[in-house]
Amino acid sequence: MKYKKIAILSLCILGFGLVAEAQYYRYGNPWYRYGPSGMLMNNYVTYSTRGTNMMNREYMLGRIEFTGKLPPLEGYYMNYDLERNQIELKTDGNDVQKIDLKLIKSFELYNEITKEIRHFENGYNYQFDGVPLVGIYEVLSEGKTPLFARWTADVSTSNSSSYYDYNVRVQKNIKIVQEFYAVDGKNVLLLDKNLKKNEHIFGDKLRDIELMMKEKKLKLKNRQDVIRIFEYYNTLL
Repeated sequence: MKYKKIAILSLCILGFGLVAEAQYYRYGNPWYRYGPSGMLMNNYVTYSTRGTNMMNREYMLGRIEFTGKLPPLEGYYMNYDLERNQIELKTDGNDVQKIDLKLIKSFELYNEITKEIRHFENGYNYQFDGVPLVGIYEVLSEGKTPLFARWTADVSTSNSSSYYDYNVRVQKNIKIVQEFYAVDGKNVLLLDKNLKKNEHIFGDKLRDIELMMKEKKLKLKNRQDVIRIFEYYNTLL
């Protein structure tokens, strides 16, 4: 009888230890799916993804223009999933509905604080090196030579394990990348961060752009600077 009580007590202590360990790895180490032992922990530990694949940190009021004969949709909070190329739209009760890119012609996002309206186009009507574009492009500047920004999610994965854990952990790393394009008819031209490599865009106005950038101390890596450069360039055309 004495040994039976000791056995029951030992099992209780072991069970409590496993639960405590799982909770530690759930809240203390959110990038791990399992604790060191990997035992009895699936119900306690959730998997977390490092980084984000959404365009914006917050959902914003928006308006969607659809392809075909579907009427516009507006008045909902939405965000764009760069990895899956789809809009996430919050409906009543904060439920999320997903709208695939192939149904979208264009959409707008409205910042209620700054009052800024951002406009995005589906890239299927444009080409890069003769290849139709896939994804969305933000219209940053209009004029004879419009300026687009392309947002993509650069996804990489890595596997790791530990001495205590026989389960291989898959960690997803996502980096949001923004590139700038000049629009020439239905073709887009990639803007290089080195000004001297952009003669295919600016042509004989390259020297004027160089002088303007030096005077204003502008860089081709900065979003607002690139907008100012293209607004100036369009005044020269």
